[in-house]
Amino acid sequence: MQFTLRQARIRIASTYIKVHNTQWKHIPQMYRDYEEIVLLCVAHSGFVLLDVLPKYRSSKKIVMAAISNEPGILKYASDELKANRDVVLHAINLWGGSIKYASKELRADYNLALKAVSNYGCAITYLPESLQNTPEIFIAAVCNDDTVLSEGYDIMHNRDVMHHIIAQNGLALKYVSKILQNDRDLVLTAVAQNGLALQYASKTLRGDKDVILVAIKNNGKAVLNAHKKYRDDRDVVLAAVSKCGSLLQFVSDTLCDDRDVVLAAINNDVYAGSWASLRILSDKELFLGLVKQNPCVLKYVEPVLYDDADIVIPAIKKDPRMLKYASKRLRDDRDIVAMAVRKNGWAIFHASKRLRNDEALVILALKNKPTIFGNLPPHFRECKNVVLVAVAKRGTYLNYVRGDLVNDRDIVLAAIKNNVNAIYYAKNMLNDMEIALKVITKKPTLIRIFTRTLKFNPEFVRRIVCIPNLPTQFAGDIVFQQYKVLMNVIPCPAILDLVLSILSQIELRRYNRIIVYSDSDVESAGYDESAGYDESAGYDESAGYEEDDNNTASS
Repeated sequence: MQFTLRQARIRIASTYIKVHNTQWKHIPQMYRDYEEIVLLCVAHSGFVLLDVLPKYRSSKKIVMAAISNEPGILKYASDELKANRDVVLHAINLWGGSIKYASKELRADYNLALKAVSNYGCAITYLPESLQNTPEIFIAAVCNDDTVLSEGYDIMHNRDVMHHIIAQNGLALKYVSKILQNDRDLVLTAVAQNGLALQYASKTLRGDKDVILVAIKNNGKAVLNAHKKYRDDRDVVLAAVSKCGSLLQFVSDTLCDDRDVVLAAINNDVYAGSWASLRILSDKELFLGLVKQNPCVLKYVEPVLYDDADIVIPAIKKDPRMLKYASKRLRDDRDIVAMAVRKNGWAIFHASKRLRNDEALVILALKNKPTIFGNLPPHFRECKNVVLVAVAKRGTYLNYVRGDLVNDRDIVLAAIKNNVNAIYYAKNMLNDMEIALKVITKKPTLIRIFTRTLKFNPEFVRRIVCIPNLPTQFAGDIVFQQYKVLMNVIPCPAILDLVLSILSQIELRRYNRIIVYSDSDVESAGYDESAGYDESAGYDESAGYEEDDNNTASS
């Protein structure tokens, strides 16, 4: 197939631009006169139209492609295209503000103007005054962007137009004339749509009880915009606090002492109880029902009710944390505290000092919330019964245990039953065969942390040899490997045990002969052969067991 020089250049340049996303400034001058190249570049970036030859700004095809990428580029099109309805319509569909750059005749076109403001409300500022004050265009602009109202167009004095707008956005009442702000029907429409629009009504209507009640029905906070005298009006306040209980802080002292008003406020917002009168907060009959619905109201009652079991017990049943508001007498009641810690163990810290040190209650709390163990008084970390419950619920709490209990077999076994990694905190139990077997059975890789003496024990090797996935490099090494071979060679168990015992003694003596530690070496390395761990560094699960090559004697 034959190509002309022009076709070849266009084909090469087009391919290069598509592949490398080349910008116009990198296009050689020889290619900039080709319409196909220009078209490809403006489609990639509409602003290329600024740099092309003037003749291309009059090309409908190129300008339309540029507008598709950047609608505002209509500004740099030729005057002929700015007066072209198809080009302008294409730009407006993408961004209504493009009508700003259209010809004077097209900016006065009703249909184009309506489409522009529907797409971009602020485009109304670019229209002729005759269209700006057209109801349909103005309403379409406001529906798209209500900031148009701040411009103060003449049409905003039109009651019907503003009624239509306010029905959709009550806060638009802010921008209407003083006359319309005093129009009762218009204001009622506004506050019904948004109660806070009451703040923009005239002073007269902000004192109209019916208007206020309609506003409060939509938003209780509208009472703050009403005349202050209505903060002492029972009907208005009752309606307001039913919508927003915290408004009780703004009403008169008389209504803060009104049982129905306070009850309505607390039912909406329990924190409203903090603004009720002292007489109301001492009303046992009122709070008997409230604590069953929301126990948090207990924090606002008068101290005299903190000692009333009829009030406190229902609150604690719903929320054990309310024990902290009970009187000293009730916080020292064993039955009440037991009821609380059964539901939430943290409640034990709100009990009296005597009951906080009650072992049975502490155990009851631990069963519900094991996480309290770290916050218990130090002496409980040396109490075996308490520690047993704690480590059985969360094995790693063995780390918090104090005294000799950390070496107690029952406690260590309970801890590793819950979490096998708890063995890291029982450093003095690493030579115990029973514990080692339980740990290795659950997690074979932990064989590395047990002592060398244990791993050379024939009985230990015999019992772990069948554990699957056991990393042999951490077992009795040569003894372990030889035993697995001898199992298939020696059929007699008694002879097999005898051979295993001899092999173990030989390997252990060989090991002790090769690994020779001086007293200074022991102190510097922190190695304890009976325990098999570094006391200063502890165990590193990821590192495993490593022998110190510096302590290996030459042959």
